[in-house]
Amino acid sequence: MKIPEPLYYLDISSAADLIRSKNLSPVELAQSYLDRINLLDSKLGAYITLVADKAINDAKVAEKEILNGKYKGPIHGIPIGIKDLIDVKGIPTTCGADWKRSALATGNAPVTQNLINAGMVLLGKQSLLEFAMGGIDHNPHFGYTRNPWNLDYFSGGSSSGASASVSAGLAAGALGTDTGGSVRQPAAYCGIVGMKTTHGLVSLEGVFPMAPSLDTVGPLTRSVMDNALLLEAMTGRTNTFFAGLDQQNPKTMRIGLPVKWVEDDADSEVAKCCFAAAEALMESGVEVREIDFSPNDADHEAYQGIAYYEAFRVHKPYLNDYLSSYGKHVRERIEDGFAISELTHLNARKQATDLSARAASALSGFDALLLPTQPTTAPELNKGAIIMNGELVSMAEIRGNFTVPFNLTGWPGLSLPAGFSKNALPMSIQFVSKPYNERSLYQIGHLYQTLTSWHEMRPTFDKSN
Repeated sequence: MKIPEPLYYLDISSAADLIRSKNLSPVELAQSYLDRINLLDSKLGAYITLVADKAINDAKVAEKEILNGKYKGPIHGIPIGIKDLIDVKGIPTTCGADWKRSALATGNAPVTQNLINAGMVLLGKQSLLEFAMGGIDHNPHFGYTRNPWNLDYFSGGSSSGASASVSAGLAAGALGTDTGGSVRQPAAYCGIVGMKTTHGLVSLEGVFPMAPSLDTVGPLTRSVMDNALLLEAMTGRTNTFFAGLDQQNPKTMRIGLPVKWVEDDADSEVAKCCFAAAEALMESGVEVREIDFSPNDADHEAYQGIAYYEAFRVHKPYLNDYLSSYGKHVRERIEDGFAISELTHLNARKQATDLSARAASALSGFDALLLPTQPTTAPELNKGAIIMNGELVSMAEIRGNFTVPFNLTGWPGLSLPAGFSKNALPMSIQFVSKPYNERSLYQIGHLYQTLTSWHEMRPTFDKSN
């Protein structure tokens, strides 16, 4: 049987079929990724710790198991990367911090163990912004993770390496975390699929926290179907998210589109992309209706009142010994958290509850909301501002416009590629639904990907740089 090339851009589902039928060796697949990492990661900076020997050994074990009739499922023999704040036993969990470079994990996080049980091949631990605190485009201790579509642009954060690696063919799939958009933003910037899971769906044990009440772990892949497969393995479930994705009736789907929010808060080019996605869905039979919903300034202030307050308390035990080793940006975030009172935090929690009620009311009668993932495409490196609708705006002020609200509500959000800007950078849309409704998001997202081919596009930096 002729194997499709290149191996490193096979969908997980396609690779799994070939592995299960014994037409593709997990060792050959792992080696294709390791070769590409060795060739290109010096340009991208997607990995902090590459475990090449372990990857080959994992692949050999997987191959032997499969040949002996012990196939474990669609992640068996698939090369995966893990964001470097999720514990993998015997490998450092650096969290992107200088003082944790040698902090060997003494056990596996449950999400890691679930993937081990599913037979993954671990490629390594992947780069991130220091302690997963977004807002800047580089890690002061480990450097930049660049965007595969243009190396002069940001890959997104904080799950920078996870997204860049999947986009560039340096991993078949990856695990990221999302506290204010840290799976969805880099997925959007890198032109791949990222799921911000319902808060509590994936265990946070063994995952170094940023803000525990907002933190989530989610998968990053090149297609919606692959994302559903990876989430099943992460949660130890089967036939939960993936089954029946290709058997949906568009005429039963109802989507709410908050037109005014999109027009007010997104770049016009990104807004047009979102509206074009709505048109494509409507042409297939999906009902898309305009709704009146948008967060307010108090909602965004509530995020800081929760995230920074909790971040300070996470890091408080380490500050006496390691404060001078923190990067400037993270120190400032921690100082901001120190200044937030318990009363401010309590009021922020009440505001989040109010937002949840307003969002639930807006979503009543709909399967999902349709939004942009980010208000703009990726910014250039070393630039904290970007031109949006003819005006220079701060990335710090706008980057969470469409992501942060759903960390506050705890709802799931699926980001997926939806086009390219005039400067050839990926644009993205996001479907959002109520808690534990990931399967509906996958159904809608997969339908969209049957109508478009944006997810099949690949960066060519390896040929042009």
